[in-house]
Formats: sequence, C-alpha cells, structure tokens
Amino acid sequence: MAVQARQTGVYRHVQGNVDLNRPLSDYPSASYDITVCCGVFTLGHVRPDGLRELARVTRPNGFIIASTRKSYAETTSFEDEVRRLQDAGVLVLAQCLKDSRYVAEENAHYWVFQVPEKASAPTEGRP
Repeated sequence: MAVQARQTGVYRHVQGNVDLNRPLSDYPSASYDITVCCGVFTLGHVRPDGLRELARVTRPNGFIIASTRKSYAETTSFEDEVRRLQDAGVLVLAQCLKDSRYVAEENAHYWVFQVPEKASAPTEGRP
C-alpha cells in the first residue's frame, strides 16, 4: 500500500512497515496533518492501543483514518479503547462507518478521528 501511495505523488510523506505495537520513537510528536492506517487493525496485527501512538504523531486538529475488520473490533474491544482515548482527551471520533464492505468473507468498520487542539497521548499502559 505504501508503494502505491508514493506513486500517486499526492502525499508529502509515506511510511510503510511501521510497528504500531511499539512506541514510534523515530517519529516526533505532532508531525503529521493526516495519519492513514488501513489494513493493520486486524486480528494478529496491531493492538487497539496503537491508536495512542497514531494520536501522538498527528498534529492537533489533524485526522487519523483507520479501518478495522468487524471481528477484530469485537474481539479486541476496539471501541472500548476508542472511548478511553476520547475520555482522556486524546481523540475525538469524527465519523464511523460500521459494518461496511471490506472483503468477501467479512465487513469492516471505517473510523475517522480528530486529534483535539490540546491533545496529549499518554503512554501509560504501553509496553
């Protein structure tokens, strides 16, 4: 996906092979206006708390766009993590398109979050 995104010439910075299960120490806070993360919030890939790191590297008033397989969202309590991050002031849910087409065998949820102006992405509970 990253290779295809680079080829469009639309993005200033495209980074692939990022491990959201670890702190993104190579990426400074508030670096990106929009962070898009597709196809990684699925069973066996990234834990829901990876959203904290996405929020940390996204600028205030910036957006995070992510997708989750329906089974992943249910199995991992992804929505509970979303609520925790909203309660902590880390993210605001701007839009969620639930149970929409993804792959033949399963649907997905598509999420758009905004990082509030005075967001802080606490790292407590991170490995």
